Amino acid sequence: MVFSWKGKGWIVPIILLSFPFGADWVVGMIDGPMAKRPNGSDVHIWPILLGMVLSGAFLFPWGVYLNHRPATRAIDRMTGREVMVRPNHSMYGVKVEYWGLVAVAGAIIIFFFRGL
Repeated sequence: MVFSWKGKGWIVPIILLSFPFGADWVVGMIDGPMAKRPNGSDVHIWPILLGMVLSGAFLFPWGVYLNHRPATRAIDRMTGREVMVRPNHSMYGVKVEYWGLVAVAGAIIIFFFRGL
């Protein structure tokens, strides 16, 4: 899979994967490796959902901070004109703050289709 990012958008997949897996790892260390759910399955889904919500809670304010910083002035070498360069931190054309909303929306969708 090819990743396409601008600015600091490269950290989005790292955050979106590390928070849910980290939360699942922590719960696995507390509950034990083979904790059974009431329905008999080995997988707890709530730590992954919690990790998705936490990654969204991290990415949204961080993205707002990155993308709403003041523009910088630069001189275009070809034309000699002064241009304003605005920050653009995104992955696949989607700004970092919106990836936070995607993570929370994904957690809500998984919750309604899968349950806890």
